[in-house]
Amino acid sequence: MSAIFLEDTLGCGYSRSQFEQLGRQNPNIGLQLIRNQSERISWLISRVGSLAVTNVEERLYSVLYNVAQEHGSRVPRGMVIQFPLTPEDLSFLTGAHRVSITRAMKALRSAGKIIHEENKLILPALS
Repeated sequence: MSAIFLEDTLGCGYSRSQFEQLGRQNPNIGLQLIRNQSERISWLISRVGSLAVTNVEERLYSVLYNVAQEHGSRVPRGMVIQFPLTPEDLSFLTGAHRVSITRAMKALRSAGKIIHEENKLILPALS
């Protein structure tokens, strides 16, 4: 069983005009908003591109690679994803059926592209 840690959070809301005024009065905030949106657009373009790849194994490996780069940690054997990704999660992220994900995971393990141990995935090629 994994632990869930919650942090106190403060939320605030703005009307559209207040938000636009905030950006005009504070150029650094406006620039940061543009940077954040640019990163999101780049991520979406990458995601759409990966969905265009027809091979489920390649799409799955691409998703795992991106998750490892963004949320993984480096270990001597490669990059490790230390949180569980269910076949349903991977199915959603790749746009493939759950059964296809199970087959693709097996093929990636057989090819040595991923190592599955103790609810962790290791991508050895990323060492």
